[in-house]
Amino acid sequence: MIARIAALAMCALISCGRSVAPDGADDYKPAREDYGRVRGVWIYTAGTQVKAAPGTQLIAADLHFPPATEGKFDLDDIDLFDAEDGTNFGSDPYIQRLTPEGEMVDDDDPVVADDRDYRGIFVWQVPRAVTRVNFGYWGEMLYKNPVTVDADVRVLPEIQVDAVGAERGGAATDAYESRLVMLHVRDSFRTFTPRNYTLFASGAPEEKSLCDINTWVELDGDGRVVTETLQDRAYLLPDRWFLVDYWCANGIQPDTLNIFGQQTPLHVDRPLRASIEARRALTEATPKEHALHRLK
Repeated sequence: MIARIAALAMCALISCGRSVAPDGADDYKPAREDYGRVRGVWIYTAGTQVKAAPGTQLIAADLHFPPATEGKFDLDDIDLFDAEDGTNFGSDPYIQRLTPEGEMVDDDDPVVADDRDYRGIFVWQVPRAVTRVNFGYWGEMLYKNPVTVDADVRVLPEIQVDAVGAERGGAATDAYESRLVMLHVRDSFRTFTPRNYTLFASGAPEEKSLCDINTWVELDGDGRVVTETLQDRAYLLPDRWFLVDYWCANGIQPDTLNIFGQQTPLHVDRPLRASIEARRALTEATPKEHALHRLK
């Protein structure tokens, strides 16, 4: 989920697939029977990160598929068609997993881990004139009847992570020293952890520019260590805080928070408000496996 959110402007997330004009009347034929169920189709206009290019619109669909009976059913290969003229706008939609009941959930959440059905919200980018659509898969249509596009009905979660405090940690080795950072995470799924977030020092040599995570602990809004089990939490959480221990090469001063090349400022001048309990829990947390400072 994080990789998708970090690259919302890229083709994998808003269909940059081909737009294919039909060569003849036989190119678009509705299916003889439905494969699964269309639970809704709408113009997606909400959100600040998932946006359409000028002159286009985003169309979202809530699709529910049964378990594949033969081979593999690749969700990325679902095409969106204009049901008026048969134009194929391509595949590679942005996909947000749903529970069978329609709740947004992370792909890795245990509630859907063993579910062979697949329900999700799929988003494609198309011309603004499109008003009725159908869906296809490798030359075959998936549904008998086209669907009229409705108004915006659901908003996709857009995770935001900010470093809201930082200070030098007390631990150090001959080559590395600790930096403690408080992360504020908004609109994240309950399975989210900051394990893929690094610190980046823009003025450092390349081999020393990244500071990887050593340990982290989650806190609530009052600074107490979160002890709830995953199953006891909502699928999507509006606000979370993580106290994180990063390890940087000695003498390196990181200046941004980095996730897959996207960077936000690291507010090193903001005080780190972390309780003794939280700091103790951080020292007792399980270290990240294969952290950069332990591989070198």
